[in-house]
Amino acid sequence: SITVDDDGSGDFSNIQAAIANSRNGDIVVIYPGRYTGAGNREMDFLGKSITVRSIDPTSVEIVNNTVIDCEEVSRAFRFHNSEGPGSILAGLKIVRALACGDDARGGAILCRGASPVIEDCIFVANVAEGGIDESARGGAVYIESDSHPVIVRCVFKDNCALAGDGHSSNN
Repeated sequence: SITVDDDGSGDFSNIQAAIANSRNGDIVVIYPGRYTGAGNREMDFLGKSITVRSIDPTSVEIVNNTVIDCEEVSRAFRFHNSEGPGSILAGLKIVRALACGDDARGGAILCRGASPVIEDCIFVANVAEGGIDESARGGAVYIESDSHPVIVRCVFKDNCALAGDGHSSNN
């Protein structure tokens, strides 16, 4: 296992650095905390078959306290390197992620040519926001037609997709 702790006591203090230093089959364990800033948003599994998870993905208390806060700057994860079911994201709370402009797809997670497993995660207040005359899709997660992720036991609350013309969808 590779550990990430926002207080600096883990192997890494940001999630992307841990992913970059992982190998297929590794488990990246995220300790409770609030993960913000560079290295904790717009993260990429880099095509690796790894698990990125909280210390206990089945504990609601742990998941609620293991927070990726994208601070309304960008999305949290982009799966786009043919990741398959061996790429697992589990037991994290993703909040205030944003996909905007001409790539307003998947406020928190975009699956483009990838089929990861996403389980026991909580998505709150994530937004996909299109520019003028631009559509937006998937306030929390957007799945393109060439992707087939498995999403299980996740909670979605107050996520939305806003089109540039002011129309919105809270689905």
